[in-house]
Amino acid sequence: MNKRTLVFMVLVMVMGSFMASSLFGSAFQQCWRFSGSSESYPVLAGANLLLVRSNAFETRDMATGQQIAHVKTPVAPEGAAIYANDMVVFTGTAGSLFALNAATGQIVWEQRSVSGRPSAPVLSGNGVYCATGEPNPGIWGFDLVNGSPLLMLPLSDPVLAAPLVSGRFLIYGTLRGQVCRVSLASGNIEDTLVPSVGGAFLGKSIAVAGANVLLAPSGYANRVSCIRAEPGLFKAVSSAWSRTFANQIDYDLEQLQETVNLRPNVRNQAFRKILGKSALFKGVSNFNTAFIPLGETYMSGWTMDQGSAAIVVRETGLDARAKYRILVVHAATGKTLCEYVRICDDTPYMFNADPVFTASGVIACIGKGLLVKIDRETGELENETMLGDYVTVPLVAAKDRFVVQTIKGTVIAFSYGDKSVDSPLEYAIGQNVPNPFNPFTTIQYQVPKESRVMLKVFDVRGREIVTLVNEAREAGRYSVQWDGTAADKKQVTSGLYFAVFEAGKYKKIVKMTMLK
Repeated sequence: MNKRTLVFMVLVMVMGSFMASSLFGSAFQQCWRFSGSSESYPVLAGANLLLVRSNAFETRDMATGQQIAHVKTPVAPEGAAIYANDMVVFTGTAGSLFALNAATGQIVWEQRSVSGRPSAPVLSGNGVYCATGEPNPGIWGFDLVNGSPLLMLPLSDPVLAAPLVSGRFLIYGTLRGQVCRVSLASGNIEDTLVPSVGGAFLGKSIAVAGANVLLAPSGYANRVSCIRAEPGLFKAVSSAWSRTFANQIDYDLEQLQETVNLRPNVRNQAFRKILGKSALFKGVSNFNTAFIPLGETYMSGWTMDQGSAAIVVRETGLDARAKYRILVVHAATGKTLCEYVRICDDTPYMFNADPVFTASGVIACIGKGLLVKIDRETGELENETMLGDYVTVPLVAAKDRFVVQTIKGTVIAFSYGDKSVDSPLEYAIGQNVPNPFNPFTTIQYQVPKESRVMLKVFDVRGREIVTLVNEAREAGRYSVQWDGTAADKKQVTSGLYFAVFEAGKYKKIVKMTMLK
């Protein structure tokens, strides 16, 4: 091994996992942060942020993050909280609900009649509602002012998701993937929908926006989905889009190319590819869902459509520690129905998949602190920002920013990063598209100020193949195309290549695959 190869390999190791952040077109901008307590639960309290702690309420300015007030409480919250009419309502021990005055911390009312551990409470007018799972599933409602009972509806199917209120109805999702609508006037179940997205509903996994019913099965399904609905009605018309987030496979993979024919609504159609020490890739058509096992953990994959024709699912690249695409193609016409960008992580579950639906888009936190922004209408991934730590409580959304709290208690506020933001805030290079490629691929990068930019391609032995950029660039976003040729204009062979990006003091490596 020569010195140059050794230096290149050390550089690769230092640069880490080769995972490039996609920050083009829209960017999350950090507004403020502070170190708090992992036991706190953030909620929006008017124009301020309220942190519900184990023995106190802490109010902070949403714009600056500065503390406004700190009030001790006689009751320790154990779950989700909401704020309304200067009161904080939260779940406690043994199926209890408490309402405390946010200014004084004193108990306004408490309700211990809930059978089972309640979900996050939700509000409708002067009513506060929650759902319970095993051993006694049900929907419960209480008067916000005095805590008197409004609704007690026993259920046969466990409810592991917080319900939501839409007009005169309460909507909730069950463990079996059903969505039900309860009339708040009569207390009866009026409609039941079995959506095509599949998967259990956990956490705050359902939201309504305009004429759409937006479903976000969290946990096992790892998917955020949108189902179009008739305006004002609950009946679903069509599945608009579905985006799935996959887990990091924590050992090296060989390149996997596979074309799979799956027919919707048919069980037990499967294929398997054995690489190395375990089955890394397996698809099963179970109604309309395919699965990928990671070790012993099965994670939901992409969504098949409900038509009668066969569907072709093509893996266009499977790469540990990087993003990869899945194309869903109609077998008869060859038309691409949709494309998913799967994002890798190292945990078998999403700790917090509860999405925030805003005018700017859908904000969700995936796996080990990967913040993503999804277009509400198309499901396209617009932005991603890696926090590097788990987020275990729901995101808090305000008009111009949202707040996340990590498992270590760090509270961070971000702006939404609208598409109108043109000036990049940091150096970045995106994953080449397409990847794998033959023979053309495009690499995007950005610089926040005038900088000398160097972008070179190396092979696996550390040999320089070609220089794509070597010049000063003004602040902005750029793209460069590589045609798969070396500096001597000869076509390179199939294999793994590395794009090394340097600008200012920033360095990043992107792994690329040429396939012929």
